[in-house]
Amino acid sequence: MAAAAGVRSYVVWKIEQKQAEWLDKRDTEYQRLIRLPLLALADALRYKLMAEARGYHFPLRGIGRIKKPSNRVAQGGAHFKDWISYIVTRPSENRFEKNPLLFFGLIAQ
Repeated sequence: MAAAAGVRSYVVWKIEQKQAEWLDKRDTEYQRLIRLPLLALADALRYKLMAEARGYHFPLRGIGRIKKPSNRVAQGGAHFKDWISYIVTRPSENRFEKNPLLFFGLIAQ
């Protein structure tokens, strides 16, 4: 419970930042509180669900990304998202197919 409170307070703290280099100075804390726990979640999900979720994609690239794209920053606001998420999907065979997905998110509100 204390770990979840630490993550939430970190996310709330970072969304108020208006400076893009803020994250660079706090990379160790970001890795410890955000990225590494999400990677552990992804590994645990892949291990536990591989047999039942055949064909699902468990992405690791971009996991825990909290910087907003530059076009979103240009529209105003902070340089960072106010949420983090991890989504497990099964690729669709055509553009009309809607496959179920697993969504894990933390919203700082």
